[in-house]
Amino acid sequence: METNKAGLAWLDEQMRLAGVNPAELARRGDIDPGTLSNVLGGRRKLGRKLARKIASGLGLPRTVVYQEFGLTDEDDEDDEGPDEETLQLGKLLMDIKDQAERRKAMGLVTALLRQIALTTNPEPYPAPDSSTTSHPNAYGHP
Repeated sequence: METNKAGLAWLDEQMRLAGVNPAELARRGDIDPGTLSNVLGGRRKLGRKLARKIASGLGLPRTVVYQEFGLTDEDDEDDEGPDEETLQLGKLLMDIKDQAERRKAMGLVTALLRQIALTTNPEPYPAPDSSTTSHPNAYGHP
């Protein structure tokens, strides 16, 4: 099975920025911990259903996770689809031809979305305690 190493590296970075470990992401996203472990270990491909759960657990739009793992919205049967603004943003990001610049732009969008989520819901999840997180989050806290 071919693994998406860039997608897995991106996911690891997003988890680090969110200050969550795999167990916490599994809890937040209502994901079977064994399934998540298999994805993170490259033993299972990430599908749309699991990508949506990961996006939910990280507080990101599913389209961002889809993009990083090369997934599409086609045949996404249980979702009404992205709104027009999300589609426009996706098109703008895809117009950036340089991969490094696209990743940088996506990182900025992700940071903005997180800030908006924190503004509208200051405590969407309980803060992780130091026993569940081995590295600092984006704000330097354990």
